[in-house]
Amino acid sequence: MTDHCSIACRVLPAVRRRWAPRVVFAAVAAMAWAAHGADAQGQVPTPKRKPLLSTAGKPVAEGRRIIEDRESYPRAPGRVVEGPTAVRKENGVAIRFALSSYDDVLVSIVGPEGRIVRHLAHGVLGENAPEPFQKRSLAQGLLWDGRDDRGKPAPVDRCRVRVRAGLEARLERFIGYDPQRIGLYVTDLETDPQGRVYVATINAPQQPVVRRFDRDGKYLETVFPPNPESLKGLANAGDVYDWDDCDGRRVPSRIGLHTNYIQGGPWSPWYGHIQLNTPEKISEWRNLSLRILPDGSAYLLGTNPSWAPARRGKDRYFNLYRLPGLDPCWMLERMRFYSQSWTADAQGHAYWFREGKLTKFDLGSGKPLPHFRFNGTMAYDEPQATIGLTAREARDGAAGMDLGPVKDLAVDEQGNLLMVNERKKGYQVFRADGKYLGDVTEAPLGAGRVAMGSVAGIRAVGGALYVLADDPADRQSKILLKLRGPADSPHGVWTVRVGPLGRHLAVDATREPVLVWVGNGNGLATFSRVVDRGDAPGEVKHFGALAPPAFFMPEALALDGQGRVYVYDRARARVVRTDSDGAGWHQFDTELEDVQAMIFDRHQAALLMDRRDHGLWRYDPELKEGKRLVSLGEGRRSIRLGGVDAQGRVYLSIYLGGQGRETYSRVDRFDSDGTLEREGYCTLFLGGTLAVDRQGSVYAMDAAQMNHVSNHDAWTYLRGTQPVRAGSKTDYLVRFAPGGGTRNGDGELWCHLGVSPVQGGCGRCWDQTLVTLDDHQRIYAADRDHFHVKVFDTAGNLVTRIGAWGSNDHNGPSSRFPTPEIGISVPCNLTATDEFLYFTDRELARVVKVRLEYRQTEETAL
Repeated sequence: MTDHCSIACRVLPAVRRRWAPRVVFAAVAAMAWAAHGADAQGQVPTPKRKPLLSTAGKPVAEGRRIIEDRESYPRAPGRVVEGPTAVRKENGVAIRFALSSYDDVLVSIVGPEGRIVRHLAHGVLGENAPEPFQKRSLAQGLLWDGRDDRGKPAPVDRCRVRVRAGLEARLERFIGYDPQRIGLYVTDLETDPQGRVYVATINAPQQPVVRRFDRDGKYLETVFPPNPESLKGLANAGDVYDWDDCDGRRVPSRIGLHTNYIQGGPWSPWYGHIQLNTPEKISEWRNLSLRILPDGSAYLLGTNPSWAPARRGKDRYFNLYRLPGLDPCWMLERMRFYSQSWTADAQGHAYWFREGKLTKFDLGSGKPLPHFRFNGTMAYDEPQATIGLTAREARDGAAGMDLGPVKDLAVDEQGNLLMVNERKKGYQVFRADGKYLGDVTEAPLGAGRVAMGSVAGIRAVGGALYVLADDPADRQSKILLKLRGPADSPHGVWTVRVGPLGRHLAVDATREPVLVWVGNGNGLATFSRVVDRGDAPGEVKHFGALAPPAFFMPEALALDGQGRVYVYDRARARVVRTDSDGAGWHQFDTELEDVQAMIFDRHQAALLMDRRDHGLWRYDPELKEGKRLVSLGEGRRSIRLGGVDAQGRVYLSIYLGGQGRETYSRVDRFDSDGTLEREGYCTLFLGGTLAVDRQGSVYAMDAAQMNHVSNHDAWTYLRGTQPVRAGSKTDYLVRFAPGGGTRNGDGELWCHLGVSPVQGGCGRCWDQTLVTLDDHQRIYAADRDHFHVKVFDTAGNLVTRIGAWGSNDHNGPSSRFPTPEIGISVPCNLTATDEFLYFTDRELARVVKVRLEYRQTEETAL
């Protein structure tokens, strides 16, 4: 039901339509509903459920009428077993049909050219069937008044009634997606015994994406996120993932935090939205520490933060996981990896740096190995498993050596430890027993010497040492230096220059010639391959790049009247317009900062954008002229574009901010020229993203009434004796009646529990569109914690789920995993038409186009 009034109104030619008088519900249906014991507002009572309690045992306000998935889904598939029939009456056309069992159904009037002229009804039949359907009835009767969606007379003699049952979705295509391209920032590299290279990247502050390439740089597959089938038979899966039950099927679930950041090192423990002007800092973060040993065994190591779910090894301050195999390869979801590095030697010993200390432990058992007899220059009385000092110990003047922060590690054939200190030039050398041998900041090369500035990566393979470092004499590039000889007094063999953003190294010595891989070697979104010919470098080849047509950070989406897709690519700070099939590609010249949402107005004459701190703007469809309609100020710490109604009025979510508030945001309504028409149309607890239907009914993503910002303990709640974490267990899709309302008060019609996550107690976190509508009044909401999109009707029934965790690389009839589900990493930024749903798969940097089909379609002439 998109229309000019909802987020989805941007989508189709029908946006020009005006809402005609509502379908008249047959009198017999109204009488039947009145006799079925609805409450005073015509609502089905909420089933008994345990209240949500704070950790202090106090009830938490959740909603006036709470609906859960299990009340409508899953259900037995229904079929149209009678009708449809259409009989002309004085006041319109009487339409009748019947289903075999309660299921979702869609009824529309189709014109002579096959286009829908009137969207009559949609929803799940049964106990909570939405208007104009009759509740608790398989037989349905509707009355069409003979008008189209704009309220104008339709050519009744040439129209047909279409009844469809059982919404099903299938992947149509990915738009703006090239798997050969990688994410913006390379954050780690590794090779395996087959010579394949693993490139870990991030586009936004979320989990990384890991792609696998062959020795020629050709894309093979996405290994993270993987196909969920890869997890079957994994013995310790319960230790690795948080698991939820979706319709009787166990699925991995993200840790339900309302802010989705990756945790970094001690010098910068958190970062928020990526700033494109500081890529050198972002790309240094090693947020996925994958290490593959020569025997093919692979390991992931990360911190075990205090808020993580209880897992095996909770008594340790780290988690170590051995991958069962690399084919198919699986990775961890939502672990918080420190950027401090770790490495392993050929004997199966691991070395991990954390909080100022380097720990040596056994990879098999995870037990510390007391092999160090020195802490730098200081001798230990007894052998220890660690060297270095914590920050507190260093401040207090404790004996020992301050190591860090250490951002990369290597172990050579003699067991020497090579460390890269963030604060120093070159690298530090420690003997296998922990004795400090000195710093290496330069080396002889030919007739001269080569100096090393800050080192970005170091690897020891065979008798060679590869160092990626700044060139003190040239800030416009980095040098890749090959060294030989003793680790503390090596000599140079050759050098190669790469781009100034070069980060991280991986070396493939499985066969000749040896290949050296460099992350960001030719700028953002690139990785490079340097051929080592022994005493001289060979070919240098670059892969990736930001060149079109491919997206890198697709955020806001809009659809014009011709079905063309407008996509804001944050990496380019530009809007790209593609054809509906993604074949055409036009990038507009206008530079735009921080676009969060886009909606075409009801006449398709203007594109509305909210631009975070810059306010709400209106642009012409070619983005040549822009005008600010609403600015910040007057208590508006942030605004969020929600929708446009049939009268062209704009709805904005206003972030109020402030800890300890009962509400963090409200919805204000503005005239089409930006004039404030009604303040406080709705009030929300912790809302942000919303959509509006033709009648002015608001659908908002919101949370239970709780303070997420000031009280860390408030992230965990109790339902009975069962602990519940914030996220999909406490977040809702809320519907307010036309005219607005307040949470848990007047005007709130229902809350459907189980969407995720609300965008956080911070106005700057509202950078995604998580709910939209189409002209059929199908509501689409992202459940990002469970990697799918939910489809609802206007009564809050769950119609279906679209998507599942994965990358879609393995899916298909001829694959090992023929599951037809659509592989998704982070679904958000939704918009829809009668036939298609579009959304961004954020970390995989693509727009997903989904065809909305039905299991059965029946038609009859009028």
